[in-house]
Amino acid sequence: PELPGRRIQHVLRQLITSLQTKEGMNHVSEPEQQFQQVQRNHRRHHRERNRIMRCHCCLKETENDFCRSCSQRLFSKANFSAMLKFTLPSIAQGTNQNTRRISISGAQAKYSLRIVSKELEPTDNNGTYILKPATNMQFKLFADMPANEHITMLMAKQIFKLNVAESALLQFTTGEYTYLTKRFDIRNDGSKILQEDLAQTAGLSSDANGSNFKYESLSY
Repeated sequence: PELPGRRIQHVLRQLITSLQTKEGMNHVSEPEQQFQQVQRNHRRHHRERNRIMRCHCCLKETENDFCRSCSQRLFSKANFSAMLKFTLPSIAQGTNQNTRRISISGAQAKYSLRIVSKELEPTDNNGTYILKPATNMQFKLFADMPANEHITMLMAKQIFKLNVAESALLQFTTGEYTYLTKRFDIRNDGSKILQEDLAQTAGLSSDANGSNFKYESLSY
C-alpha cells in the first residue's frame, strides 16, 4: 500500500489523540497501533530505499546482486543471483550426492560448480567454477576467509593491474558467504588448458618431498 504523506500522518495523529482523550484510554488503542505500524512501514521503506547495493564482484554500487558487466563477464548472463540454492552443511558434509571435494591444493576445501538453468549447482563433471566455503575451523577468523580472498583478488586486479581469475562473493541460503572463482583452465568447448605451478617447475613432488611439499620445500 502507498505510504501516507506527512499531512495525512499529522491528521491521523490528531484523530488518535482525540479518540484517546474522549475515551480516557491509558493503553495503546487499535488506531494508535495502526499508526505505529504505518510509521514502522515508512521507516523500513526509507531504509530499503536508501540502502546501498554493491556488486558481489567489483563492489561498485548497483541495483542488483551484480552490475551488468560483472554478471556478463562471470556468468555470461544478465542479473545473475548471488544466492546459492543449496546450503553450506549439505556441501561440506557431503549430503548432496552430486558434491565431492575436488583435488586442488590449498588450505580450504574446494567444490566444482556449473551453471544449469541460470543457477549454479554442484557437479562432479564439467565444472567451470570453483567454490571455496569457509569450513576450516582451525583458523581463528575462518568465517572471513572468503571475503579476505576476494578482496585480495580485487586489490591485485584493480590496484596492481594483474591479470587474475574472475571471482565473487556468493551467499548460501543459510546466510554464510563463500568465495567463487571462475576456472581459467577450461575452454568454452570444455577442454582443459594444462597448468603448471612453481612446485612442479622446481621438480618437487609428494613422493620426494613429503605430502606438504608445496609449503615446506619452497623458500619464498
